[in-house]
Amino acid sequence: MFQLNAVPKPQHKRNRPTAKQRGAISTPVRRQLRERSLGVCERCKYALATEAAHTLRRWRVEERTTVLELVHLCHDCHYHCDNTHDGRKFLEQFRISRMEESK
Repeated sequence: MFQLNAVPKPQHKRNRPTAKQRGAISTPVRRQLRERSLGVCERCKYALATEAAHTLRRWRVEERTTVLELVHLCHDCHYHCDNTHDGRKFLEQFRISRMEESK
């Protein structure tokens, strides 16, 4: 019928971490985020912040995620930021203000 020429898989390593790996939030970064926000939502300044949100889409993160690329939000604000145009604008402005403060 046909001849099978078995070839072993190449054993090379990935050159760059995947978007999921780059976007992962480490424990020390989570701790820094909690210290910065004092556990309060950084958008509404009212509710208890329970979620860490990327200010930049995960696939756009160049290296590992740092505290400068995160915002601490409550569930409702996180939903708002991920699903509305105004929310994306807030995240962009927040990221710019964090970058200016870090200089």
